[in-house]
Amino acid sequence: MDLYPIHLNLQGRRCLVVGGGAVAARKVAGLRATGAEVLLVAPEATPALQKMAKNGEIEWRRERYGTAHLDGVFLVLACTDNREVNAAVTREANERNILALCADDPGAGSFVSPATVRRGELVLTVSTGGAGPTLAAVVRERLEAEFGPEWADMVEMFGAMLDAGPPSSVCWMMPRSMNCWQRAND
Repeated sequence: MDLYPIHLNLQGRRCLVVGGGAVAARKVAGLRATGAEVLLVAPEATPALQKMAKNGEIEWRRERYGTAHLDGVFLVLACTDNREVNAAVTREANERNILALCADDPGAGSFVSPATVRRGELVLTVSTGGAGPTLAAVVRERLEAEFGPEWADMVEMFGAMLDAGPPSSVCWMMPRSMNCWQRAND
């Protein structure tokens, strides 16, 4: 599957997650980290999802999925343990031009969710186009080891450099091979 890599700004956008299990819990956590407004539709949910709903962090409708749940949403993640439900959610979202992920059939939706490493504003993603999620997880683990928490500070520093203009006083501490200012502005 040929995919176009993209990072979406979901701040304040309504996102629907259908399903209440462990996969849905991971997806909800990822959506919340971006500032998305999350609607969870599932008759039952994990304790973590229930706690988020109780704390007002997400909206949880304790019911089965219906087409009306798509009204006003920007993005949908079909994460149930029922292939038929996931297929219906994805098909109906596709028909309405709503971005859709189908957890058990990556090719059915309009996007796949990559393995992700976050270090502050640095976001590294790995995708196998849905063909090998385990392989993507292995690569993600290597990236986590290679790009430790200190990279969040590095990105913050580069952001400050860009805001301030060419700071030769900061670039001196970078290895010459990085040619930091040139590379930061490319």
